[in-house]
Amino acid sequence: MKKLKNIQLFCQILILSIVLCCVTLYSFRVSAMSNGKEQRREVPNKQKEKLKKLVTDFFETYYDGLVNQEVPALDKYVLSNNNTSLYLSMLKSDVERSIILGTGYKDYKMNIVECSIESLSQDCFKVNFLYDLEYHYRMSEDISSAEYNKNFKIEIKLISDNELRISKINSNSKEYDNFKEEITETCIAENGKLSAKNYGNSLNIVSERVKYETKDIKNQLGIHVGKKLSHNYAYVDYDEERIEKDYAWDRAGDLFLNTLAKFDNSKKASAASKRTYSATNAVKYARKYANVGKDKKGKLLFYYVNGNDCTNFVSQCVWAGYGGYVSDDISKTKKRIANKTYMTGSWYGGTGGGHANWENVTKFASFASASKTYGPQGKIYNNNGKCTKLSGIKLGDVIQMKSANASRYGHSLFVTQVNYTPGAGSTFFVSCHSYDALNKNLADVYSEWGRNSYARRISFSDAKFK
Repeated sequence: MKKLKNIQLFCQILILSIVLCCVTLYSFRVSAMSNGKEQRREVPNKQKEKLKKLVTDFFETYYDGLVNQEVPALDKYVLSNNNTSLYLSMLKSDVERSIILGTGYKDYKMNIVECSIESLSQDCFKVNFLYDLEYHYRMSEDISSAEYNKNFKIEIKLISDNELRISKINSNSKEYDNFKEEITETCIAENGKLSAKNYGNSLNIVSERVKYETKDIKNQLGIHVGKKLSHNYAYVDYDEERIEKDYAWDRAGDLFLNTLAKFDNSKKASAASKRTYSATNAVKYARKYANVGKDKKGKLLFYYVNGNDCTNFVSQCVWAGYGGYVSDDISKTKKRIANKTYMTGSWYGGTGGGHANWENVTKFASFASASKTYGPQGKIYNNNGKCTKLSGIKLGDVIQMKSANASRYGHSLFVTQVNYTPGAGSTFFVSCHSYDALNKNLADVYSEWGRNSYARRISFSDAKFK
């Protein structure tokens, strides 16, 4: 009996202990949540405006440097540390490269898409800054260029009652990743380890290297700084005429083929399967859908992979070049996508995803250049050759980039403008996704990837589709 009472007493004590633990844990949780709410309190609108202005002024000062062709004074906006020093060094190098290559801006317009602000602590704030940039190059004022979905995660510290400084910058830029990687590799190679002092020395070394490499790119590409560019209209006009014939075929083709079938079904099949590759139709598509802003995603014809959409986009452009895209009839275009018209079982895309050959950089190149009866017919030039050795670029070509130390190609771009100036040669402009850009000077791309990067092009010819 006494033993039973002891067991009951033990159980009561155990239950009471569990209850007390639960109450204590709950109290800690409520306290933590309360502290979190205090730390992440709502930022007053007046403070938000100051934070937004600081970030906007920072980027506008950088872009003003590209317009004025002067290295911008960005130090006044930041607290100096490894992160901000890296980013400032990269932006200053951008301006210096533009001066060397002649790719400065005539003008620009920064459209802020989103500026969300939250409090991390009493004196620290986090800003998610997303914007689109429209601009014209000084050397080609009549060509509209743009970069879309430029996204930055920025931390800002309050260092006095009225003074704010940027303390950390992160972005979705491939250029930033390449620059950071080069700095880190240089720092370790030069000093054997990473440290604040070594990092600063490496920034200076890489900045000087960028200038040297950019000058080398300029010389090897034969860029003549200061000369205005003019259009090579002959190629464009010819292709416009060809695509209008394609459109006429599309509009009247069904009726014509139905009539022809009564006489020769084999001829009908042959006529329906052979497609001419039209660079102009491909370029029309590329220019229209280079921008994938938040307000545009509902208007896209294909799926979109955020941050990894470059080859998916390029495949769409090539598909458009083979006649899939009808610019004046979106309903017909959507029907062709749904029916996989001018696609194959090993190369297709749609609203819900695509084949690996459609969306993967290396697999796309392998499939396009492979010998086959049906599907896009591509030929690769300058495979595993340095970017400065790439030649023969034409409208409607695909350019693929590989960094100096990479084992495989990692980015695809589409040629959307070719300009020719007597005595200055040709200048090429590309459009792409991830990052999203319209008519970006190819020399800028080479400079961002480095003179030792690799570039190959894929040129397309007529092809058959079932």
